[in-house]
Amino acid sequence: MKQALWLSASIFVYSLMIGLSIAAEYLDIKQSLTFLMVIYVGIFMLGVSVTSMFLKQAIPLRINSKSKEEMDLAELSAEGKGCDNESFVRN
Repeated sequence: MKQALWLSASIFVYSLMIGLSIAAEYLDIKQSLTFLMVIYVGIFMLGVSVTSMFLKQAIPLRINSKSKEEMDLAELSAEGKGCDNESFVRN
């Protein structure tokens, strides 16, 4: 139930952004193109950020159930101390 509310909220944010675009076009705001572009980009970035937070609440991250050995190998290869290809290690 909670996930449905988060998804609905994210869809609502997108519909608000579309409504804002339509309203701005309908009202025929007389400003310079650069000013309007900066305002639109700011509003849409804010809307996408809020929607991203809503979707993270609706779809939580899953923790991988890797074994301790796999996690150690991944850490070593990330640091450049290990080898990604096990066939090189076995020879």
